[in-house]
Amino acid sequence: MSQKFFRIYSSSAGSGKTYTLTREYLQLVMRDPHQFRHILAVTFTNKATEEMKSRIIQTLRGLAQGQSSPLATELQEFTGLSAAGLRERANEVLSLILHNYSQFAISTIDSFFQKILRAFARETDLSTNFRLDLDTQSAINEAIKLLLEDAGKNEMLTLWLTQFAETRIEEGQTWDIQKDILQLANEIFNENFSRFEAALRPHLDDKNFLVKYREQIAKMRRDLETKMRELGQKGVALMQSHGLDVADFAFGKSGVANYFYKIQKPDNYDFGTRVQTIVETPEDLSKWYSKTSKQQESIENVVAGGLLQLLLEATDLYQTQGLSYKTAKEVLRYFYTLGLLANIAVKLQQYRDENDVFLMADVPRFLNGIIAGSDAPYLYEKVGNTYRHFLIDEFQDTSNMQWENFKPLVENSLAEGNLNLIVGDVKQSIYRWRGGDWKLLLEKVEKQIGSYQTERRYLNNNWRSKQNVIAFNNSFFVASANLLAEKLEAEPHLSPDILAEVQKIPTAYADVYQIFPETKRQQSDKGLVRVEFIDKEQDSEQETDDEADNETTTSRVTGWKQIAQKRLVKIAEQLQERGLAASDIAFLVRNSLDGILVAQALLDYKNSAEAQPQRYVYEAVSADSLLLESASSVRLLVSLLAYLHNTANRIASAHVLYEYCSYIKPSLYKTPVPTPEELNELFGGVTYRSAQHSLELFQRFLPAAFIEKRPSFNKMAIYELTEQLIAIFELNKIEAERAYLQGFLDAILEYNRTGNGDMSSFGEWWEKKRQKLSVRLPEGQNAMQIITVHSSKGLEYPAVIIPFCDWDLDHNVKHHNILWASTDTEPFGQLPISPIRYGKELGQTVYAKDYYSEKIQAYLDNLNLLYVAFTRPENTLICLCPKPKGIGKNNEVKVNRVSALLYEAIRTTNIQPTAEKPDYLPLAHYFDEEANVFEVGQWPTQTAHESNNNAFVMQHFRAETWRNRLNLLTQSRGFFEQDESKKLRYQKVSFGLMLHDIMASIRTAKDLKTALAKPYFEGQASEAEVRELRDRVRQALANPQMAAWFSDEWSIYNESDIILPNGKIRRPDRVLIKDQNAVVIDFKTGQSHPKHTEQVQEYMGYLQEMNYKTEGYLVYLPATAQGQELKIQPVLSL
Repeated sequence: MSQKFFRIYSSSAGSGKTYTLTREYLQLVMRDPHQFRHILAVTFTNKATEEMKSRIIQTLRGLAQGQSSPLATELQEFTGLSAAGLRERANEVLSLILHNYSQFAISTIDSFFQKILRAFARETDLSTNFRLDLDTQSAINEAIKLLLEDAGKNEMLTLWLTQFAETRIEEGQTWDIQKDILQLANEIFNENFSRFEAALRPHLDDKNFLVKYREQIAKMRRDLETKMRELGQKGVALMQSHGLDVADFAFGKSGVANYFYKIQKPDNYDFGTRVQTIVETPEDLSKWYSKTSKQQESIENVVAGGLLQLLLEATDLYQTQGLSYKTAKEVLRYFYTLGLLANIAVKLQQYRDENDVFLMADVPRFLNGIIAGSDAPYLYEKVGNTYRHFLIDEFQDTSNMQWENFKPLVENSLAEGNLNLIVGDVKQSIYRWRGGDWKLLLEKVEKQIGSYQTERRYLNNNWRSKQNVIAFNNSFFVASANLLAEKLEAEPHLSPDILAEVQKIPTAYADVYQIFPETKRQQSDKGLVRVEFIDKEQDSEQETDDEADNETTTSRVTGWKQIAQKRLVKIAEQLQERGLAASDIAFLVRNSLDGILVAQALLDYKNSAEAQPQRYVYEAVSADSLLLESASSVRLLVSLLAYLHNTANRIASAHVLYEYCSYIKPSLYKTPVPTPEELNELFGGVTYRSAQHSLELFQRFLPAAFIEKRPSFNKMAIYELTEQLIAIFELNKIEAERAYLQGFLDAILEYNRTGNGDMSSFGEWWEKKRQKLSVRLPEGQNAMQIITVHSSKGLEYPAVIIPFCDWDLDHNVKHHNILWASTDTEPFGQLPISPIRYGKELGQTVYAKDYYSEKIQAYLDNLNLLYVAFTRPENTLICLCPKPKGIGKNNEVKVNRVSALLYEAIRTTNIQPTAEKPDYLPLAHYFDEEANVFEVGQWPTQTAHESNNNAFVMQHFRAETWRNRLNLLTQSRGFFEQDESKKLRYQKVSFGLMLHDIMASIRTAKDLKTALAKPYFEGQASEAEVRELRDRVRQALANPQMAAWFSDEWSIYNESDIILPNGKIRRPDRVLIKDQNAVVIDFKTGQSHPKHTEQVQEYMGYLQEMNYKTEGYLVYLPATAQGQELKIQPVLSL
């Protein structure tokens, strides 16, 4: 059997994908060390690129050092090398890569495409100085500005805009269409539009064609509406002429007679079974009246006298022309969208040309035209390298155009007998909105490459999760995929093509079964899965995604989400009580607004009387909480800059007062936060009164220095001005704001680099950037994480809580989802593609296949989101969701949301484990239907551990201008000192202080590495001094008594404040608490002094007043690297 050189790895979550890619890469280079120059490994993010590079380098280093591992054994078997030979080969490969690092080709797909683009700049008439712009949104904004400038000048454009606005108003939307146009403009980068744009252009530029085409479509709709209205009017007139009313006929308003009233209004032509029955049996006049009717004779006369004929004409007309009518209606709904997009595309090109910019979003399409007409050798020559092997990761997120750009290269490589592989998982395809096409991985690529040279391999072991989590997911997703397929198959009038598409959902999940590794089966802790269905009757129908999205504060949340908010806090407490650190817990949410609900619930509870902050951590970080604009200090600074740019801007002045009095002042001076009523009383009407009134309020509430120095602000550059404002408002004193202040100053520098330095355009720049600028928190922070499911992909957490596990399976009808559809049916086929609004109405148009195909993909998208969420936990998975409403008489559930899918799958699935597949779970067995809770496994129990909260963070933020900071440093640890004795004294003092700071900051020996980083990175200690400090600390901790004090058996308080009744503060270096025993430790350098003893005795006295049995010790540390030995001196209490 011939070898197959194209491998497709199906890698389910936690199955060791990175290990597999590393192994495949090393197998290639271990046979031929120089081969690394000819391997291109492609990932989709910079982070993944760095991780893969690091993994390969670290693995090679381990192999070169002779470290044994399963991978080393595999490589020996693969290459036939001995252990010594493998070490030598690994060392050779490592040396080659490090000395030729630029040829170590592991990059993002965008980076590789950029390389090709620049190589073809001359051939494609691109300027050699073109700038590649990643910020597509800014380009779109500029293009729309150019577009709107032409409104009123360009007749067709004005028509498009007018009709677009009218359509929005008809749909109940605002007439201000600029936001809608911004959203619409992103469709330009949709691959379907891109493919047909060139073919559309002649039609869109032909005004006569557009007018004629639209009129033709509109006439189809108008003609049917006119005929149906006339038939309805005739029917009603005929009944009335016989003295009959709707109530005289069978079933009244729900019967056949009312159909004549219905069809007098547009788009009201569908008829039910009662009308259908009469149409099928026209001779049976008894269907028109009830058995007790007193008008039977009159009804028979009117039916025979023409009413039946009118009904047959109406139903026949609708049955023959209804499809075209409904299609025409849908085409006309978004017809003007097409013209707008074409005009935006023109303006976007104008922007590119005028600014010498090439958008990153354009690259795949642009390259598609280049690569399609070039052979692989020519491409390699232009790029400057010959790649023989292609390794593509995360292939489920690859778009069709990206694959088409890679395919010629891969096919050429395969023709030369070289190995190529792609790795991905259809079940984790959650980026289709970015262009990803999971069908490529599922079937298309294998068909295109050919099954004769394709080998599929499945990574089935799950190395991440505990057994119960794996078994739950195995059973749940097998059942869910089948449930969704059954639901879709029940849709009426599905063609065989659509039914075949439906089966792709179970096919996509055919490999969902994962194996819990045999090496772990003896573990007693099998993990926990708990799903709580909240049974809460609400006043209104179950909220939609839009309604849920609008809930941004706890005060506005009602129903089951309000209960979920309370539960999520208690669950977090319970997990921490059982030994998990806060940083082990992640809340996964569908969108950022749900994340705000989680953060708000934690914050509200933390500030309540029930909270136990000394026992539990309630802090949580999220992407939104890290945005610069989320900090009150930054919002104040932005408002101040806007006010100073234009002091007549009373909205800005109101924002200044609000931010300062509501957030900054209470934080600085511990004053109560004013209530909305108090704020209204203080500032009510600020935006409507005079600028003088604003100034009076400023003088009353803001720092006096701001008013005094305001005239000088106009002379300052924006960066210096911002520093001045930080100092005047004392923002640097608010510890929680320091990182955001530094981030904002960095943003000001970035703004300056754009070529601007004034306040006039800063506001506009900030509006464009504010939702992207964020701070990075240090690693090791002990806080829970709030993260969207999309952002969590590729990550893992010991415990995952999904507090609002409820979203639509289909697209939300309130969102304007555009479907790009095509047909050969005339007259609609005159355009190669049309933008159609996605909705169930499309199921009865010529675009039905496109509609159902999109619906199937939407269902799979949302099932995949659930899969990604459920496969993040290592140990614990907890979900909160509403119990489905409207369970029918046959105990059936309407499966239209993931909560309903979860409920139905759990209560009906009873897959039993077998000897061949032991990792299944009979879900129904673990479901308490009365309590509405599914639970399998035990809550985690592990020894509570001190989280490393000793990360290097900003302790001080100096708020002063460069004028005050620019000084000649004449003394720095004796740097300029010539006298050796004095220089030694400086060194002695410095070393002792550094050693003191390190001992007073670490909690346990595990924290030493982080603590040593601080003096090194601050430039206080050289590498040699850091090593000496490390040795001295280790020597100190080797002392048995010190080792006991630095163990985790104590509750440790380093440099914690003791607040005295008079308001003064005392801060001992280290206090240890266990039960009612306390130990006070103070670190000293140099010679002992009676004051040292008195100081510790004072600390001991305060703790004794707190009813602690207290011991005290002075620990004398060596003052220099060559100083005295450690000395521990007990201190007696007074």
